[in-house]
Amino acid sequence: MDDKDTIVDRLYKRNAKRIELLEKQRKLKEEINVSNEQLDYFNGIFKEKSDTIEMALNKVESLEEALMLSHFENIKKELYDLQNFVATSSFFLKDYSIRKSQAVIQNLQTRSIELEKTYLPKKKFGFRNKSTLKKHDDILKDSSADIVDNNIKAANKIKWDTFSCGFTNRKNEKLILDSENVSGKDVHLSRIDNCVVIIKGSPATMHLDNVLNSTILCGPVSTSVFMDNCNTCKMALACQQLRCHSSIDCNIYLHVTSKAIIEDSHGIQVAPYNLKYEGMNEDYVTSSLDLNKNNWDSLDDFNWLAADVRSPNWRVLDESLRISNWSAYV
Repeated sequence: MDDKDTIVDRLYKRNAKRIELLEKQRKLKEEINVSNEQLDYFNGIFKEKSDTIEMALNKVESLEEALMLSHFENIKKELYDLQNFVATSSFFLKDYSIRKSQAVIQNLQTRSIELEKTYLPKKKFGFRNKSTLKKHDDILKDSSADIVDNNIKAANKIKWDTFSCGFTNRKNEKLILDSENVSGKDVHLSRIDNCVVIIKGSPATMHLDNVLNSTILCGPVSTSVFMDNCNTCKMALACQQLRCHSSIDCNIYLHVTSKAIIEDSHGIQVAPYNLKYEGMNEDYVTSSLDLNKNNWDSLDDFNWLAADVRSPNWRVLDESLRISNWSAYV
């Protein structure tokens, strides 16, 4: 009797495991299907938007001069919308897809800048005095090679000034960027060690790469903040989305309107965003962030698969350990 019970029990357990395995396979298949559907949707929309920008750029040469300015303004808006679309989709995209999309956007931005540099200045010569004409004639006497070279250098400078700003390879410093420098731009902080970085304004995106032992205080970011290899830092960040990769022991005072994502990270502690400075209300308006929507204490960990148990790689920062007033830094 005992042997039969044992056999029945074993058969029951084996069948239960088989059913459990089948259920896991079913759920995995559903997740893959959903992921593929999301990727197909993203690729379709991204191609449509980027093709629209490409056609607008191709149209520049045939436009009347009076329409140039508004045409380039529309292109900039389309580029910004495309950046925003990639940023808000990045929670389900692989790093390769994000990099590929960013490369397409960068190429479109570069071409837009070069075309704007070539065609928009023409309207400045509608009313010119003799000295201006003389200077222009002198320029025309330069060799074609010099003109092309100078245009490339100027375009590269404008590309950086227009779309990006930030700091790299800095140590033991207090670094400050104000609204005039950052609003609407991509802010990059790379290889920063033991620094205090104050960013007032509303950046388009923010990239933190190899930031160590530092304090980063930033106004509201219009789209996403990307952290990679940030260790032992204190940060105040407000954004649509936070993506934290390969980072350790960071305290993040956070306002995020979608769920923040961590990956290959641990020791992440979060608290509500509490940075204040003069002009911040205007920066929030510029960023279009929803002040009433904040998921600061709801993070997704891509390395933690248990749905019913919270990831041990992040936790809410104890109130007694929080910095309540950043005025000493700002």
